[in-house]
Amino acid sequence: MRSWGDPEELTLDVEIRDRTIQGASTLQASQDDTLTLNITADEDAELHLHGYDLVWHLYGGETDTFTLVTHATGRFALELHVAALDDKHDHAHEGEEFTIGTLEVQPR
Repeated sequence: MRSWGDPEELTLDVEIRDRTIQGASTLQASQDDTLTLNITADEDAELHLHGYDLVWHLYGGETDTFTLVTHATGRFALELHVAALDDKHDHAHEGEEFTIGTLEVQPR
């Protein structure tokens, strides 16, 4: 991963199956890149990107697309929260979370 030059636009396809990222579980970018994630999961869940305080709703069998600018550098946990999302709950229940990977952002 280059860590110099102008920020880039990156697109990564991520598949989550059996509560695990298929392939490399460390996603890489450089500071200030625009990162688009196309995430396909096999069940409804929430994906939390710690350090960025982002929560994304994933719908089983669909590809959901999310974009962020990687302003903070370091290693950030990707945590999957699995529970039924309904009218009474806007987040997954405690005790059903799995760290499934990391986002690694290198300084420019």
